[in-house]
Amino acid sequence: MANPIISASDIGRKCSFLSKSTSDVTSWRGTILGCVGVDIARMFTDIVSYNAAVRHADASVPEDVTLLNFFLVQVEPGVGSGEFPRYAFAQEWLSDNSFQFVNPGTIIRLDILDPSDRDPLDLLTILRAQGYNPRITEIVTPD
Repeated sequence: MANPIISASDIGRKCSFLSKSTSDVTSWRGTILGCVGVDIARMFTDIVSYNAAVRHADASVPEDVTLLNFFLVQVEPGVGSGEFPRYAFAQEWLSDNSFQFVNPGTIIRLDILDPSDRDPLDLLTILRAQGYNPRITEIVTPD
């Protein structure tokens, strides 16, 4: 199954994908903001350099960036740099079969009482190992 074609009807949908670039091991996750032309894409990503990196892995990707199909994505915190950074990607840069629209899923809120003063990041590591995508929203120290 190939990656879906991203269109204007996908604006606002959450997605995840991997890049063909062997130097980019990021598991990209975010919200599609729109389909954009090459001039807009250049404002968010160094598309010429990134395209060259992708072409090292897949020479079938056009060298001429004006032939690529770009979309803009606002990535989730912890992906990329900044709190909610925006990046332009070409659909041709997506690793085969890696793109998927994701349902935000169920949010589970837990209160964990930890009398041992362990590092809260240990909990994140344990939950991630089980396939969850946790984040710490608050740490409260009782008085």
